Amino acid sequence: MDLLPNRVLRLVQLGLEDQALTCSTIWVCVSCNTCSIQCPMAIDIPAAMDALRHAALEKGGVVAEPDILAFHREVLRTIEKYGRTHKVEIMLRFKLKTRSYFSDLQKGLQMLAKRKLDLAPSRVNGAEEIAAIFSNDSKI
Repeated sequence: MDLLPNRVLRLVQLGLEDQALTCSTIWVCVSCNTCSIQCPMAIDIPAAMDALRHAALEKGGVVAEPDILAFHREVLRTIEKYGRTHKVEIMLRFKLKTRSYFSDLQKGLQMLAKRKLDLAPSRVNGAEEIAAIFSNDSKI
């Protein structure tokens, strides 16, 4: 991230929307809710980042992180498949798609060492219902 999420929100408050819409932070945010949990004002920061991404796309601006849309597609693919994200699969598919195999290998190894990555995916109950949301013929 080039700016912390609270700085992006401050840019919006100050009317500096163009700066907020062109920063990398809005694209790198994966809506993990870590910042919202820690926010003393209980702001839904991931929802704000999502709104800023939509605004940036509507304005026809340049996506600050060129491969980030492919990354977000991989995140959605694992949610459709398991009902939740599976970080290892997301990273492996993204690395294969972008051919940047070793660009952040050290960070991945650190996350494995800290047990932040599960090698096997976990599934939620009712994953079929979540998969139905992604299908065109969803009844939900």
